[in-house]
Amino acid sequence: MANKESLMEIKKYIEKHIGEEVSLITDRGKRKMQTRTGVVMSVFRNIFTVEINENFGNTRTASFSYSDVLTQDVEFIINENQENLLIEEVNVL
Repeated sequence: MANKESLMEIKKYIEKHIGEEVSLITDRGKRKMQTRTGVVMSVFRNIFTVEINENFGNTRTASFSYSDVLTQDVEFIINENQENLLIEEVNVL
């Protein structure tokens, strides 16, 4: 089970990338994956928000939980250098 320290490490990592463009790959179930690109807007206690770029220049705000990243339901990739938040880097005990 995830401990508080693991979730805090993920939060700190995402917090360092506020304002940067990221790609989020979400597991939609039954072999369906969705890739979205956006900018990390803010970090809160249990979630972070990303302004998603959509068709025709429209944007919307989506929120994700740190536990989604921990359980790999959401893959968080920094677009600038293709840096990926690997769960192995987070101390999960």
